[in-house]
Amino acid sequence: MQIDNLQAQEANAVYSGAMLGSVLSSNGGNVTREIKQGTFDLGWNFGTRVGTMDMSFDQRNYTGTMTNPAGTNIFGGGLNQTGGNGTGVASGAFVNHNGPAGAVIGNWAFQESGYRAGGIFAGGQIPPN
Repeated sequence: MQIDNLQAQEANAVYSGAMLGSVLSSNGGNVTREIKQGTFDLGWNFGTRVGTMDMSFDQRNYTGTMTNPAGTNIFGGGLNQTGGNGTGVASGAFVNHNGPAGAVIGNWAFQESGYRAGGIFAGGQIPPN
């Protein structure tokens, strides 16, 4: 796999992109359904196969450590809300776009009391300076 070459080189990358998701919230028995968008950043170390995902969606911020099983192009991990009690998960894959692992795609879900959201994310590698 081409990602194994990046791991052997101990390459680093930063990805940035957009999120799209569905929100279900309840307050006093009233349920609200909405479609919203957000942004994410993923800093990745191919040598250690570990990265940090930061997601901003619906005026909430989540962060977590993502890991990549050896010999695969997938990653995933848990997320915790910054300044709140929400939790979540994200999973995705490195995809070839303008070179090996030039982009990431995946899905995510967040939850807290009275609030659930889930959707997709996609973004590209930020070119090094």
